[in-house]
Amino acid sequence: MDPILSELENDPKEPKFIVYYSCLKQLIFMIPCQYRKSCGEKLTHIGIRHSGSAIYVDVICSKGHHKYLWTSQPLVNRGPAGNLLISSGILLSGNHFLKIKTFFEIVNIFCISKSTHYRHQRKYLFPTIHYHWKKERQSVISSIGQQAVCLAGDGQSDSPGFSAKYCVYTMLDTETTKIVDFTVEQIVPPTNSVSLEKIAFKKTLDRILSSNVKVRIITTDRHVAIRKIVKEDYPHIKHQFDVWHMAKSVGQKLLAASKSRNCEKISPWIQSIKNHLWWCARNCNENPLDLVARWKSICYHVVNVHEWNDDGPYCKCHHLNEQPHTKWLLEDSSAFAKLKAIILNQTILRDLEHLSFFCHTGELEVFHASVLKYRPKRVHFYFDGMVARTTLAVLDHNRNIHRVQLALQNFENSNEEARKKKFRIEYSKARKAWVVKTLYEPRSNQFLKEILSDIFLYAEKKIDSGWESTRTSLPKNIAPIEKPSSKDMIEKYISRFGRP
Repeated sequence: MDPILSELENDPKEPKFIVYYSCLKQLIFMIPCQYRKSCGEKLTHIGIRHSGSAIYVDVICSKGHHKYLWTSQPLVNRGPAGNLLISSGILLSGNHFLKIKTFFEIVNIFCISKSTHYRHQRKYLFPTIHYHWKKERQSVISSIGQQAVCLAGDGQSDSPGFSAKYCVYTMLDTETTKIVDFTVEQIVPPTNSVSLEKIAFKKTLDRILSSNVKVRIITTDRHVAIRKIVKEDYPHIKHQFDVWHMAKSVGQKLLAASKSRNCEKISPWIQSIKNHLWWCARNCNENPLDLVARWKSICYHVVNVHEWNDDGPYCKCHHLNEQPHTKWLLEDSSAFAKLKAIILNQTILRDLEHLSFFCHTGELEVFHASVLKYRPKRVHFYFDGMVARTTLAVLDHNRNIHRVQLALQNFENSNEEARKKKFRIEYSKARKAWVVKTLYEPRSNQFLKEILSDIFLYAEKKIDSGWESTRTSLPKNIAPIEKPSSKDMIEKYISRFGRP
């Protein structure tokens, strides 16, 4: 016998196996009757009951003795441990019940019911995840201490369209790239999805400030309502815009202009102008006037003018003298006129002043991509589930920010460190070109195993989290009109003229 199997008892890390019914029956018939430990007759009948994934075996011997013989799983709080394990695995792996239920049905394995899964979530899973988030948040805030921080914030809706039910707003410390806090906000009539982001932003920032975190800079996209909130309610915090979002917006305007008549020559310059915006923000020394001056210089550069007379502090291009692959624009061309109008647009110039500290939310964009593992947009979750799944994504992000780039083994052809690193070449549909991707070591899932162990401890009442469901205080229906009776709706549906 494997010593591991004999040592573990009611441990979620204990190995499990798939056992066929025929093989199990064959094994049971090899056991003599255990009635009062003195019968010893051959077993003649086997009765198997199941509760979710757990089975209970009753036997009858040749003398007619009835006896409960065996169960396949230990008990946790008077319930089968395997059932709780399945619910935990579904949530912690980022799956949802229907998909796993279908898998069990295909391979014909007993599974838990939907009501059991949701009961486990409410009683054990959500509280334990909340317990781990409290510890993680306290750890992040303690590591910040009394130093002033720059926070990057961004919102994400739960649906790809404009009918969002939830908005998740996340704030990240740009120094450590760890997520400090987040808020899940649900529509409560008469509010709409447009107002969710500003509400979630304010709740998240207020909660961080109430934890005595000194926020010096807050970086967001150019959301008009958030801009107003920061200006009026938090005048002591410097508001910066995300360089990535700004460059994306400028790129979209240039792309639209390049599709106009006689303006196709703008297209090859779009990526270079976006790169120029990043360079301006990075090298302006936190001086907004210098940033704007550097940005305006692109109007000279694209027409092959690299020195000019101007009253400003920036009168010469800072680049090497090699000729670019893109063709210069003509000053009297329609393409240059449209490009110049975009570059010197007063709204863009005004917003450029909020880029002087060169802040960007790139790590949040990475997080928003990875969070879909736990919270896919095509599946609806109730409020508590949204919070728990977002928490798992945050814990995953915070525990994997220090991954290192993979290195080649037995590399002897070069002494350059960069050439020893691993990369992947793939085609980018957005850039319409081949790009280089950095390969990092695999993500660690150790935190999920820690949560799984604590779920069983919580079920045995050995830890407490103080979690309370928020769903009961939220409206069951977010529709703007009252729900009609089912009878009236069905009669209208099946009537001749009722259907649209």
